[in-house]
Amino acid sequence: SGLLSYWIWTEIFLSILNDRIQIYWISEAGSHNILDVKDKAIKSLRWFSIGSNTTAHWTLYCEPKGKTSTTADVLPECVMTQAEETYAGTLQVSSSGLTCLPWIDSTGLIQLALNDEYFVDGSKIKAKNFCRNPTKDREGPFCFVHGNENLFSYKESCFPPKCISKDCRISGTGYDFMGSVSRTMSNRTCQSWTLDMPHTIPQTHRNNKAFPELSSKMANNYCRNPSYDFVGPWCYTTDKNVLADVCNIPDCKKPSMNIL
Repeated sequence: SGLLSYWIWTEIFLSILNDRIQIYWISEAGSHNILDVKDKAIKSLRWFSIGSNTTAHWTLYCEPKGKTSTTADVLPECVMTQAEETYAGTLQVSSSGLTCLPWIDSTGLIQLALNDEYFVDGSKIKAKNFCRNPTKDREGPFCFVHGNENLFSYKESCFPPKCISKDCRISGTGYDFMGSVSRTMSNRTCQSWTLDMPHTIPQTHRNNKAFPELSSKMANNYCRNPSYDFVGPWCYTTDKNVLADVCNIPDCKKPSMNIL
């Protein structure tokens, strides 16, 4: 009846996620797992394919020399929510336009008695005079300032611009992505992060702090990256035969300009 068409043959599906490789055979009855390999060495490989978005004409891999490392994340000069606890940008002006004082200035900071570990930079010295949220204030990042005739410093809020990463990812790992994409690259529906059906989700992947919303419940069944995996946003799938799969989330073209 003719040769099997190379262009429409889609019976084999390859899934590579973290330290696991899975191969599935797709039939009318569903998907069937024919290979499931888990090995730490898989993390050291960088996989890519030459072809269209749906057809891999050739699949190649390379093994980097030395210790495996991911591409450094871009430091966003914006916040995902106003109550951002981990803002690490360089804004140093308060909401009223006053220049922030260094965090080591004791005239105001002594009232809070903050230790170095409260700062995302690792210390008050490294935080310089940048807006930060070491107290997890619901109003977001702040700093201490001096008024025109006020000899004492006082707290004032900062308003870093809000990031736009609902349709793209700013950082290399995509941990900042807050969009509502809920289907994987293989067109499978994502499983909710708070449910254990059909797959059991480990607590490490339900850590609220690992989600940009700071809540696994608010993340619903959207593509996220709570494991900070180099492959980018992913999810557990509702296909009982496929544990997890990556999502196709593009990079933001100009991270520094992704503001509302």
